[in-house]
Amino acid sequence: TQREQKNIIAILDYAPTENNSFIKLYTLGGAVGDTGENETVFFYRQAKYIMAISSSWEEDSEAAISKNWVARGFQYIKKLTFGSYVNFPYSKLRDYEREYFGGHVPELQGIKTKYDPDNVFSFPQSIRPL
Repeated sequence: TQREQKNIIAILDYAPTENNSFIKLYTLGGAVGDTGENETVFFYRQAKYIMAISSSWEEDSEAAISKNWVARGFQYIKKLTFGSYVNFPYSKLRDYEREYFGGHVPELQGIKTKYDPDNVFSFPQSIRPL
């Protein structure tokens, strides 16, 4: 809607940097939507677009303002959509597995348990074994 567009523009108007703060919109469709939801791990096959918000900084003193801008912007963007794209990781997600992988989480946990039972390949938002 026009209101949502204006709100996104307002978020950009308050970006902490002119060159390193972004809201990116990627259109989907075509082959993405033609592939069945259960044929790959990418769960959101019927989505029309994905959005990302990011900011980077040069000096440590700029970190807090950039992180706060991303957090506030993400909260607004989250109201417009559902789920998150795993290639745009965000550490503040409460249920990152469900956000990234939707209904595929149990299957992925089974694979993780089978092939990495000791959780050797782990990082803060990796699939957790069963």
